[in-house]
Amino acid sequence: MEHITELISRLKIVLFAIVAVMLGITMFPADPSRLLELEYEPLVAAVVRWIIHSFLPSEAQVIGLKLLDALMVYFLVGFSLSVIVCSPLIAYQAYKFVNPGLAPKERKMLYPFMSSFMALFAVGVIYAWFIIMPITFQIMVYLTSTAGAVPLFALWDFFYLTFLGLISSGFFFTLPALLYILMKFDVLSVDTLTSNRRTVLLVVLVVTAAITPDPTPISMMFLAVPFFALYEVSIFFGKRIKKQEELEEGIEAAARYLELSK
Repeated sequence: MEHITELISRLKIVLFAIVAVMLGITMFPADPSRLLELEYEPLVAAVVRWIIHSFLPSEAQVIGLKLLDALMVYFLVGFSLSVIVCSPLIAYQAYKFVNPGLAPKERKMLYPFMSSFMALFAVGVIYAWFIIMPITFQIMVYLTSTAGAVPLFALWDFFYLTFLGLISSGFFFTLPALLYILMKFDVLSVDTLTSNRRTVLLVVLVVTAAITPDPTPISMMFLAVPFFALYEVSIFFGKRIKKQEELEEGIEAAARYLELSK
């Protein structure tokens, strides 16, 4: 019950912080100087418009098909931005909750793991922002135009696909950190990763084909190729970890032998 109570209290802190930041983003004016002109535009509306202009070519347009599409998009963007702003607080609260139950060796690994996980996730999102998503929407606009149709995107569908691509790429890039921690705790071995390359290849191709909105294999490969590269990097570091552990075990065995010989 003490752990549950502590978890609830820490979740409350995170939730209140996210809600406060989200209200600020959705209600704060994009240009405070124009308040005197009685022209109010919330900051989240400016962010939504900036995201649309960042990805879509000039010949494409975004339309609101349903009455609540804009409200849902504002909520999605505001919530995502508030989570990004509050991510240090979220990481700190998670660390403080699990820290008392960790062994000293595990505690030393926790901070590098969390730091590398967040850094790799950010790199994945940046990669999708500048490479995957612009190419994806360029291809979709091209296919629509060549079919003789006007490239129109529904507001909610556009942002749903955008955030799906960004988040998927972010989690894909965290693979080395996840595999590293699994290998350190002997949940996975380097031999298992090496022997299952083909299975992983097939699964990744299926998953990337499902989550990328582009019907052609181009955006799928832009996401799958970095994943395979990161997978090989994980195997490389896994082999180094294994050699380091074998060396440490050898040193410890030699030290025990010397103690017994005395």
